Amino acid sequence: MKRVLIITYQNINTTGGIENYARILSKILVGRGYEVNVAYIFQSKNFVDNDIDPRIKIIHPQIPCTSSSWKSLFVLKKNARYINDIKVQYDLIINNLLYSFDFEQQLPNEIRVQHNCLKYYTLEVFIKNKILRKVAFWFLTNVLCLKLAFKNSSNCVFFDKLNAKEIINTFKLNLKNHACIQLPYMPIENIKSFTKGSSNEKLVYFGRINQYQKNIKYLLKICKKLDIQVDFYGIGKSKWTKKINGNCSYKGILEKDKIQDTINNYKASIMFSKYEGFPFTLVESVSLQTPCIVWDTFTSASEIINNKTGLLIPKKTSKYEAIKMIKEFLKKPNYHDLYSSCQEEAIDKYSYEAFEKKWIDFLNLFFV
Repeated sequence: MKRVLIITYQNINTTGGIENYARILSKILVGRGYEVNVAYIFQSKNFVDNDIDPRIKIIHPQIPCTSSSWKSLFVLKKNARYINDIKVQYDLIINNLLYSFDFEQQLPNEIRVQHNCLKYYTLEVFIKNKILRKVAFWFLTNVLCLKLAFKNSSNCVFFDKLNAKEIINTFKLNLKNHACIQLPYMPIENIKSFTKGSSNEKLVYFGRINQYQKNIKYLLKICKKLDIQVDFYGIGKSKWTKKINGNCSYKGILEKDKIQDTINNYKASIMFSKYEGFPFTLVESVSLQTPCIVWDTFTSASEIINNKTGLLIPKKTSKYEAIKMIKEFLKKPNYHDLYSSCQEEAIDKYSYEAFEKKWIDFLNLFFV
């Protein structure tokens, strides 16, 4: 039996793209007869996951996380060193963190998986000044030795072709093997059997409610100018949740088992992130036949949202033009045809079966 180690991290929620990627992949590999261990380099103190397959062994971090970002940096380094010591025991390592907090080179049997867009890796989302960004990038990768793992990688898995092209060209990678594998939402049978109900004239946002990633301040400005109810679900500090008022309403945290029934009540979902890991909420929305209104501010947005799955707003569109585009989109003739076209896209791209086939084909390059 081949032994596989999946390295990832676990936030307080279990609905994010990175968390779901590791969970779905580990279940598929166990079902294929692999012995799978999942090692968390980072784990929230309040994290509880009731959806862990009992056949999968969880390796918890040596040191728990901390609320301080600088302390967390050193915690990650220490946890990475421990995981690095045990990597040699496995036939294959799948590292769900494309960057690395350790000082070791990637092993020949190690695959790095993209978990964020290029803007995150180049620090563009954190530092706007180009000169300061270059200095910070050099400092991180040389002085602090926080190597971007793909600079030493030979095997990588990217979200899609556009992400792969951007990252490979930016960092001038010379990869031995790489694949583009999009995160799925549910099996084909479930996608086909899901029926979009008579949705209300409302929009929905679901995800973390913050400014540094989700750009919630700007999104609220847009939503409050729309002649439609917009409901917000997610974890967020009161600093932001108390600003959700007027035609916008904060509904609290959306439990995982209630997502399907809840999203069925909405005409479309809306998102304006500065950057994303894999935007699982978009795949989730499309798979549940709910068109998405998204700004083209992160790479995967244009890979998932098109004229069949929603409205993609160019990133430099003014606030007033964006409002006009959204209003026209929601009133377009034959709007309900988007429900079936979303389903078709999901069957083709976002099923467990498509995800499994791509991963098994890729792993056959290592196990021949």
